[in-house]
Amino acid sequence: MTKTAQDRGVAFSVEESKTVAKYFEAELKRRPPSSQNDVDNALNVAMDKAREVRLVALQSKKEALLRAKHKANIIANLKKYKADTKNATLIDGYNAYLVGSSKMVAGSRDSVSSTKAALHKDYAASFELDLAKKGDHLYDLFAKGTLDGEIRMIGYASPDEIKAMYSEGKVSKEALEIYDSMNKSSKSRLQRKNRAGAYIGERDDFLVRQTHDSDLIRRAGFEEWKATFLKTVDQEKTFKGLEPEDVNLPEGTDIRRSQEKYLEILYNEFVTGRHHYADKGTGAPTGRAGSANIAKKISASRSIHFMNGEASFEYASKFSRGNLFEQFYTGLEYDARNIALLEKMGPNPSAMHTSILETIADEATAEGKVVDKLSTGLSEAYYKTVTGGTEIPERISLAKIGSSVRAVQGMAKLGGAVLSAFPDIVFKAATINRKTSRGFLGSYKSSFDGLASSFVSSKEKKQLYRQLKIYTDQHLGEIHALAGDSVSDVPGFISSMQKIFYRVNLLGGWTQGHKNGLAAVFANELASYRKVDFDKLPDKFRRTLEMYRITDREWGTFRTLETFAADGEHYIVPDAIDTLSADVIDPIIRDKLNTLSITDDMRNQFRDDLRTKVMGLINDSVDEGVVTVGERERALMTLGQSRGSVLGELVRYVGQFKSFPVTVITKQLAPEFQAHPSKLRGGAAIASMVLATTALGYLSGVAKDAVKGRKPKDPKDIKSWLDALTRGGGLGIYGDFLFSEYNRYGQSFQETLLGPSVDTLGEGLKLIQKTVTGEGSAKDYARFIKSNTPFANLFWTEQAMNYMIWNGAMEWSDPGYMRRMQRRIKREYNQEYWLPPSSAF
Repeated sequence: MTKTAQDRGVAFSVEESKTVAKYFEAELKRRPPSSQNDVDNALNVAMDKAREVRLVALQSKKEALLRAKHKANIIANLKKYKADTKNATLIDGYNAYLVGSSKMVAGSRDSVSSTKAALHKDYAASFELDLAKKGDHLYDLFAKGTLDGEIRMIGYASPDEIKAMYSEGKVSKEALEIYDSMNKSSKSRLQRKNRAGAYIGERDDFLVRQTHDSDLIRRAGFEEWKATFLKTVDQEKTFKGLEPEDVNLPEGTDIRRSQEKYLEILYNEFVTGRHHYADKGTGAPTGRAGSANIAKKISASRSIHFMNGEASFEYASKFSRGNLFEQFYTGLEYDARNIALLEKMGPNPSAMHTSILETIADEATAEGKVVDKLSTGLSEAYYKTVTGGTEIPERISLAKIGSSVRAVQGMAKLGGAVLSAFPDIVFKAATINRKTSRGFLGSYKSSFDGLASSFVSSKEKKQLYRQLKIYTDQHLGEIHALAGDSVSDVPGFISSMQKIFYRVNLLGGWTQGHKNGLAAVFANELASYRKVDFDKLPDKFRRTLEMYRITDREWGTFRTLETFAADGEHYIVPDAIDTLSADVIDPIIRDKLNTLSITDDMRNQFRDDLRTKVMGLINDSVDEGVVTVGERERALMTLGQSRGSVLGELVRYVGQFKSFPVTVITKQLAPEFQAHPSKLRGGAAIASMVLATTALGYLSGVAKDAVKGRKPKDPKDIKSWLDALTRGGGLGIYGDFLFSEYNRYGQSFQETLLGPSVDTLGEGLKLIQKTVTGEGSAKDYARFIKSNTPFANLFWTEQAMNYMIWNGAMEWSDPGYMRRMQRRIKREYNQEYWLPPSSAF
């Protein structure tokens, strides 16, 4: 047997030869040979398994080294955070490491969460830039899904087969170009995962991470799903290397029983949503999972090989929701999360999380202290959120209902949200002032300049914005986060409605414009000081670099970078880091790793790390200035509870629209207070911010009153400024709900506090009660329908609809209603209409 292996060019040690013999004997028992050919096949299987054992052993050794390295690095960062931050503990440092902190100290913003967000934006925008080089029409074509079948055929074909299909007209040039960009992105992500410690081989039959819709699979049932699965996959490749012990069966179990058990486990993974969870080794769709213990788990990370593109398309059409475009973007986010976890937490994040918490507890015990339970609870919630655990529904149907109800409420309540966004100008200016050298007045100038350029931008500026890779998430994740929910598992029709809604209510364009302008500010700051020594940088800007762990040596490389020129200004864009030459970065790698043997992988990893830090600085600062809910705030609002659980859905209902005020605290008020050396100056800075947002809150109220046909509230009335304070200084769009006219009909403060969905439920129950008792009126029904109809309160159409439909319905059902409403507005706000609703009657 050893000689046979040598004849085939394979060298095994004595121990490895014993392993081959063991597998050879097991294979002969499982499939008794009837010919020499069967014996040869059994030997081939045994040798393949022995080679894999060797690779797993090497990978396990590599991962052990990586785990030790990562843990030492994490503990060092926690201790530095504790030393730099007054009254901080190690657990505070760990929470900052997971989701960031409001403290203005070194490393406070370089978190797992910010790294994931930066990678997500980087990969998505890089794909779009590559696609745009081939034609601006390709993105829209890809999004429509009309070429999905062709692209899948290309993804599973050999180069010769692709040429033949193209010459025969089976696939188009556009499909080939889209596939080429997808393939480049996939290889780039795969290489980075491997550099971070994964062990993933390239596959010729891999296109996108196949999505498996839990609801569709559950409805079909195991037998129907299994029949389609076995019909569409290459069974030989998919089941290759499957051992009975991998599926918790006794050694020697018949291979068919092992395969059946594997399918049962896989089916349960899919219907429970566990295949979405990032913290399962590398989470890689190709090759063996990243660590030896995780490799034994049969999950969706195991390789599934479809027979060809047509088979892949058939399975996707039946058991995947969304087209290839949506599946590709889902894969980008999934990979971004996994790469962030690999690079920040090592090859086994869950084990590292447990180990870090144990070390923190041991350190506290050694000091005669006890770790605060609240902080530990936050750590668990933060960890579950950054790994995607809170997005795995406990009950799929309950999660879908909850997401749909909140989505409809958002579309029914946020038609005028853009008019509430005026205070964004203040928050942008405050962020620029905290994190750059521009000063108070310069920051406000930059904020207003950014506002202007968001409406009118030159061709150069538009190209700059694309290069900065700051864009509104294609699936409305960022915009919809303002309403306090994720968009996971929102049914396709409602999801499509949301995309339209957030365009026509203008919030998407407003947010995008502000983010572009703010990103340009930070890119310009990087370029302006790129030739200044680190220790001579302005204090605020140097502090900002340190918050994202950009070191003195790394900053020194910026002086060699080419800048992007636009409208007479210069900017550093993230992709500029890729141009750093070996002679610039080799000395840094040499000193950091204490080695003279510097490889291309080391250089690429250096560029990866630095580009992600730059991308993180820009993206995180933009999300801070244009207040955007992040994973920290989401964890606080959901308490780490999973979607689809009773408590998880309840906190999401209650939290709807409230994530914004929470984020104002974590990303504006707290950092503004921490940015100053004394509590007095910090308090004064917050007071200044609140005054400015209150002023813009008043202007926001004026704009809202104007579109409602009302004259502005009296600026001499204290009630007007209390209303402006609420709208502008903290509650934001929740203030619209809390103080809106449609919520002034019998709801208690407690009902309102519980959120719009609970409030609507209470109103609906009251309406049912009135109907049963005969007390209901047409006015009650009309008001209920209007306040819960998506698109009904768009600020630029609402009053036209009121004067054409709703006012008439209310007046018809209750004569004199319009005049009574006008008198109430006059009494409560001393406010009159410039276009009285009663004038139509």
